[in-house]
Amino acid sequence: VMFVAKVEDDTDAAQTLETHWYDEMYLEPEEFPAPAPDANGEIRFTKSDFADGIHTLTLEVFDDDGCRGEDKIVINVGSEM
Repeated sequence: VMFVAKVEDDTDAAQTLETHWYDEMYLEPEEFPAPAPDANGEIRFTKSDFADGIHTLTLEVFDDDGCRGEDKIVINVGSEM
């Protein structure tokens, strides 16, 4: 799965934003590694080790003041919907 995200903040530089990615397929969300945003706020990476099933993927972002934002997407791996 190719991930492409863009993060931004009104006061903080994009590359200073703290990001966390989670896979919520299991009872407890599991964080998985991903690169930090670049100077334009873009994050690009590929992840290929998902188990078959429905995954809710979350990107969580914090700025230097601790303010938080998130976005989620649902994907189905290994079978047709």
